[in-house]
Formats: sequence, structure tokens, C-alpha cells
Amino acid sequence: MSILGIDTSYANGAPAWQVALDDERVKFVYARASYGSNPNDNDGASFVNAHDACKSHGTPFLAYMFWLMGQDGQADNFLRAANGRFGLSVVVDVEEGSGVLG
Repeated sequence: MSILGIDTSYANGAPAWQVALDDERVKFVYARASYGSNPNDNDGASFVNAHDACKSHGTPFLAYMFWLMGQDGQADNFLRAANGRFGLSVVVDVEEGSGVLG
């Protein structure tokens, strides 16, 4: 049995949340709040829209930060970007080679 959810960031544009959340297969949403320590690359309104849509629909929500190796201040940037909108949990997205210069 699979549990399906939505992973979203500003790169996904503006999802039709009402349609997505009405799909009985969607059990949760996690949305990117921040990217590294750069506040100019945070998800802003896209993150807030995802959070608010889930909250009003009653869909479990999780906030995530995209981690870049070797950057200080990432947790602080995430906390400012999420602004208390954490949902069920905080997730850290660490991908192979993220921020590694080589």
C-alpha cells in the first residue's frame, strides 16, 4: 500500500490546491520554506499558500528546508521563512552534491 503526498516548492507554480486536496489519494503535503541560507531564494507566498490550503482543508502539512552543505545560518533562515508554519514536522532535504563545489 502506498501513501501518496505532494512535495511542492515555488518551482511548481501555483497548484490548484482545492483540486489537489480533494483527491482522496493525497494524504499529506510537504512544502519548501527555504533554500540554504539565502533569504532571497525562499518560497515566500508559495509556501504560505500551501500551508494555508492544507490547514483549511484539514490535510496534514510538513515544512521543509533545502540544505546546502557548507552554509551557516540555514536553520535561522528556515525559522524566519516558515514563521511558525511547521505543521506536523520539520523536514530537511539533503541531496547528493547539494552545494558541494567540485
